[in-house]
Amino acid sequence: MDRRLLLIAFFFPPLGGAGSQRPSKFVKYLPAYGWNTVVLTSNSTDYHAVDPHLQDELGGSPFELVRTGLFELKPLYEWMYKFRLDVFARKLRQQETRFSLPDRRIGWLPFAYFAGLRAIKTHKIEVICSTSAPFTCHLVGGLLKKRTGLPWVADFRDEWTDTPYFQYGSVARRINAALETAVLKNADLVVCVNDELSHLMGAKRPPAEGAKFVTITNGYDEEDIGSALAAAKPNPSRFVITHVGAFYGSRTPEVFLRVVAELVARRKMDARDLEIRFVGGSPDSHLVASLGLEPTVISTDGFVGHRQALRHIAESTVLLLIVRRELPRHVSTGKVFEYLAMRKPILALCSRACHAGQLVESARSGTVVEADAPDSISNAVLDLYTRWKQHSLGIDSDRAQIDQYNRKALAGSLAAQLDALAARKYHGLHSTSKVA
Repeated sequence: MDRRLLLIAFFFPPLGGAGSQRPSKFVKYLPAYGWNTVVLTSNSTDYHAVDPHLQDELGGSPFELVRTGLFELKPLYEWMYKFRLDVFARKLRQQETRFSLPDRRIGWLPFAYFAGLRAIKTHKIEVICSTSAPFTCHLVGGLLKKRTGLPWVADFRDEWTDTPYFQYGSVARRINAALETAVLKNADLVVCVNDELSHLMGAKRPPAEGAKFVTITNGYDEEDIGSALAAAKPNPSRFVITHVGAFYGSRTPEVFLRVVAELVARRKMDARDLEIRFVGGSPDSHLVASLGLEPTVISTDGFVGHRQALRHIAESTVLLLIVRRELPRHVSTGKVFEYLAMRKPILALCSRACHAGQLVESARSGTVVEADAPDSISNAVLDLYTRWKQHSLGIDSDRAQIDQYNRKALAGSLAAQLDALAARKYHGLHSTSKVA
């Protein structure tokens, strides 16, 4: 008999991006392990990424979808922009982000809570799982656990109060820290996307609770990879380097582009062979022009759907990965798993100590070079290009290691944890009834 999981996920298709990928892949593959899912999500479209194709991938999966309304300030912002009150709208948005507790999706909580109660009763839910961000999802999960007594899994795709991307105000930090502590204390299982984040979260609780902190990484879907490779039309006469993702902070291709321009100027590389694709983010156009790389650099700015991004990756010769220098080790980049699955050489511009760099090196899938080391980058690029010209660019990646990041296998890891929680709940009830 199939069991039922209530999955609380604010980001779910057709909303796109990495935030939707993880929950939707669990929904797709959990039924193979005896768990069907009821997804509790919002009907919000206040997000920069919309990817309808992600819904197509779930067409054959047996799951129920519960969408709810929410209170949000988007209509007010739209009204302000309509009457050219842009400055006030920006200031209000900044304050909303600064003081919303735990985040600006808090207006979804009452809607999600009552819809969750109805879903638990209607679908005979056995385990609750909430996935963040937004962290409002965990508040919903905690309240539902308190009301129903069901086992609760808190899944963290990102850190909460330790985030390097956002600075809380002093009051907001204290309140968020208290909320985070409550979630980590009351959840029956805390799942994180890498070991570093699991250790970071586990250190906030007594050692006796250490067993409830586990790692289930992000990954790749073998079906998506196969479809992308089948649809791809690579040009064997072009040396195509592709980067997927936006640029911000110290995550910039400037050093890389300067290195390539110098190699072309020194005639170490032939510009007629070369194509550099930036998918979902564009480098500075003035920099590209000043380096004489305009015919070589092809940019697709703004959000690009998952299917299209994978096709670009499949058509590439080399995959470029750039990780921000200041990011701590517990911050992961999801696309590295799909890079690995394509089994193409990866040029990772990052520290060897960062999570992505460790993955690339341990899987023998490419070269890891410090992002601000032009000489080392130059040597790595020239080596890849020379081997391509010599038709000897293949890599001997560690297939066994890469296979463990298959989304279906990762869903199996989650299902095993859900089985244990459901069994513990059953035995607890059975023991109580015997005593009674």
